[in-house]
Amino acid sequence: MKRRQVKRNTILVGLSNRKNFQKVGKDKYGVAEQNVSNHDLIHLMVDVVLVQYYGWVMFLAVLVWLFYHLRRIANNERVVGAVEWVFLEVKIDELNEKSPLAMEQIFAAMHAIHTNYTFGEILAGKSILWMSCEIVSLGGKVSYIFKLPARYRTLFESACLPNT
Repeated sequence: MKRRQVKRNTILVGLSNRKNFQKVGKDKYGVAEQNVSNHDLIHLMVDVVLVQYYGWVMFLAVLVWLFYHLRRIANNERVVGAVEWVFLEVKIDELNEKSPLAMEQIFAAMHAIHTNYTFGEILAGKSILWMSCEIVSLGGKVSYIFKLPARYRTLFESACLPNT
């Protein structure tokens, strides 16, 4: 092999990886245009963001948040699954002389279901129980059907039948 003469201020580049270089002219090479794939961008983001700039702290925070919510949801499903639910129907007579204020009083009494829980109770799975109200008309007769936890049945019945 012949010995190469190199001029002063010349940069030697190994052309062993031809995909990174392209021939520009006679005995001249330049850097080839490279297509950056999504895979390369993901590696770049992981290297720069997670390793160099303490992004792993944010990653750890998101991971802790995720485990907190998964545990809270699992505990909530366990607690709500243990609740006994009842269906109650309120029938309205055709000759009803009461104003709509009577039904409004029932809804105001049912607002007493709302409770506030601490952070620890929420993590343990406690949640605010709900109720459902459906208005049904069968054969021209209107009635309300309520679905609520069994422990609030007496509250609901006392709101429906006030002492007059």
